[in-house]
Amino acid sequence: MSRIAKTRRSESGTAAIDRISSLPGKVIDHILERLPIHDAASTSVLSKTWRDLWGLYPNLVFDWVFFSRIVAHNDTLDEKNLILEVTGIIDEILLGNRGPILKFHLSVPEDLPIHETRNMDLWIKNISNNGVRQLKLIIGPLLAYKMPSYLFSCSELTHLSLTNCSLNPPLRFGGYCNLIDVTLENVIITDHTLFGNQLKELKLRFCTGIEHLESQFKQNHHLITFLIHKSGEIDPKWFECTKKLRTLSLLSKKGADSRKSYINLEKLLDNMVEIRTIHFNGSFLKVN
Repeated sequence: MSRIAKTRRSESGTAAIDRISSLPGKVIDHILERLPIHDAASTSVLSKTWRDLWGLYPNLVFDWVFFSRIVAHNDTLDEKNLILEVTGIIDEILLGNRGPILKFHLSVPEDLPIHETRNMDLWIKNISNNGVRQLKLIIGPLLAYKMPSYLFSCSELTHLSLTNCSLNPPLRFGGYCNLIDVTLENVIITDHTLFGNQLKELKLRFCTGIEHLESQFKQNHHLITFLIHKSGEIDPKWFECTKKLRTLSLLSKKGADSRKSYINLEKLLDNMVEIRTIHFNGSFLKVN
């Protein structure tokens, strides 16, 4: 991005430096990063330089601050029109972005089900075409969102975090090339799912269908952190290829019969030569 300083004429006729536009590039980036997205967008009126910078801003975060401000300024609208207002603003920001979108975070409130509109699928399509690397979606606790197939074309993705969603990868999906960190909470995995052999951290909380992750553990050679909390039974064979694992945390569902899959502690430790931390709760262990 160009950081060329602008000048303007003062009333006395001498050239004066536009100090706002002349700030160092790193300073401007830090300012934008620390502002709520509403305020970051508003910087585009400061000068052409700031307008150009906002048009190329790569980090889009639509969090509870974003939604609460819209609701506060449109408290007379009914739910249907409020959803139209919110989706229109997000559409405008995404369409106005002329550069890569490296980070996209969206937290959908329970009482504002924008995920039920077609806009959500189009936003995922938009960011998948713009090199997204960090994707975080939090859908309200009483909601559910079926991730569109566009998610699986995000070839640059490195960090993925999903809450209250469902995953159904397309046929022949071979995993991601760059994905290193996955966090899933209240996610339904409905079919064979592979995150790729670069994965280093995998955290599963209250998920169902984790048996569809079997292929991930047949080829995994880089997993360092593995947390699985109240997400179904574990196949002990998953740990045969996790030789680089350093942190393991297993918390079974209440009432789950983990005796169906005893974990051989001695064999487990033999396979994890770099293990530092192990946490078991509700699992059945045996030692030869």
